[in-house]
Amino acid sequence: MVKKSIDEIHGILVQFLGDSEKINYNKNGQTRFHCPKCRHHNKKLEVNIGLGIFHCWICNFSGSILKLAKYYGNNNQFNQLKSYYNKNDIENDIVKEKINKTKINLYNISSPILIDSKDPFRNKALNYLKNRNISNKDIIKYNIHYSIDGKYKNRIIFPSYDSFGNINYFVGRSFLKIQKPKYLNPPTNKNIIFNEIYIDWNEDVILTEGLIDSIKIGDNSIPILGSSLDDTSRLFDKLYSMPKNKKKIIALDKDANLKSMKIAYDLLKYNIKNIYIVNIDNIPYDDFGEFKSTRSARKYIFDNMELVNQNILIENTMLKELESI
Repeated sequence: MVKKSIDEIHGILVQFLGDSEKINYNKNGQTRFHCPKCRHHNKKLEVNIGLGIFHCWICNFSGSILKLAKYYGNNNQFNQLKSYYNKNDIENDIVKEKINKTKINLYNISSPILIDSKDPFRNKALNYLKNRNISNKDIIKYNIHYSIDGKYKNRIIFPSYDSFGNINYFVGRSFLKIQKPKYLNPPTNKNIIFNEIYIDWNEDVILTEGLIDSIKIGDNSIPILGSSLDDTSRLFDKLYSMPKNKKKIIALDKDANLKSMKIAYDLLKYNIKNIYIVNIDNIPYDDFGEFKSTRSARKYIFDNMELVNQNILIENTMLKELESI
């Protein structure tokens, strides 16, 4: 890339990242900025304009310059940078977003569970959902399927849709107690936001462990499919980009109190505000999926959530214990 182009790109980056510290600038446009994600007081976001890549040495935020502009620049700045970085310029895979494009065709592996069928296992699948207080309305809303043969035989299929309505993942849950493993998911990229199509990022969000918890809690709840949240995940980035005044509510299972604190601690490290943890000491069940209704689950959450203060969190929990999780 010629020196003139490097200078022009640097000028665009300065517009949304602020002043820079040039290090091997004349060679490949290598320079450092303050990281817009972790906001460390030193300039630790290293950008290589020639290669079109960046990396923060504090929080490990990394990717292409276009990704950086998409998240933190405006549309005009992003479009300007696009004119410099096309497919011919970007030959290194590091520059590209590694998004698994594996197509998932739900109807190749399963059938809608509410369609009449002579299959005897259909009623078993429906009974499993009924016992978890999942209604026909829920089944229709979340397009819940079940599989009668193949790799996912005797499993309920819970599909996930991205913000454009495309299937990007699914969870296969066995409805037979004797079947192992309990969950069987597709061999595709798991760095997704489960059912993002239902999320309004301008409103409060609730983080849950499992998808049945999320279905039960309802509006703007997101299953993290576990009890940890990677700070390099798409979900973490979305939480970072949310309006500061909106609540990020952590509602994990009864046995995950320390892991809830770990998630809160990591979010606070990146200056993400309004973090709440739901006090689960008095929860009448093991998880939120066992509540009888959405109304009762949400009432418990909003009656028992506590605003997290980083200093109090560290005082009440051994810091080393949090960082080791």
